[in-house]
Amino acid sequence: MLEGCSHCSNALLIVFFIERGNFGTNAPEDFRPGVDTEHKTGEPPMRLLPIAALALSVLAATGCTRWSMNHHLNNAYSAYERGNCEQVMLELSKVERASRARPYVWPEVSMMRGQCLERQKLYIDAVQTYQFIIASYPNSEYAYRARARLETLQSLGHYPTRSAAAVVRPTRF
Repeated sequence: MLEGCSHCSNALLIVFFIERGNFGTNAPEDFRPGVDTEHKTGEPPMRLLPIAALALSVLAATGCTRWSMNHHLNNAYSAYERGNCEQVMLELSKVERASRARPYVWPEVSMMRGQCLERQKLYIDAVQTYQFIIASYPNSEYAYRARARLETLQSLGHYPTRSAAAVVRPTRF
């Protein structure tokens, strides 16, 4: 469940050490942090276990997905800067899987996908991606950017004018 999330793996290690009382023995017994010194049992106080379990469950339930999504989005931007659109597409797919409950990131992912399609000279696909952004998220910053990209593609001759691009819709029988 937490595979691939380094911060969640670190949280598991912390919980393991708290649970086991593996704090090291170089310090005198009475001063080891988290050790029950009143009863000299050498066990961590029981109040730490529920706190650690709660922290881990919160991390696993909410934070892990968001951090994973942000990690992959940052990787996508880095790959885009390097010109590696194949890696961008892979990272964006990972973002989409991690963001099913976070629709605010979807237009950003679509915009980056459109820019990569443009960079790969797949102009028709890029145009369709930009049109999707405009239709699906008309009031977003990314719809504004998509309109600008469509105008740029049109001025470069990669996207025909509206009259030439009119699509004939099939008639229903």
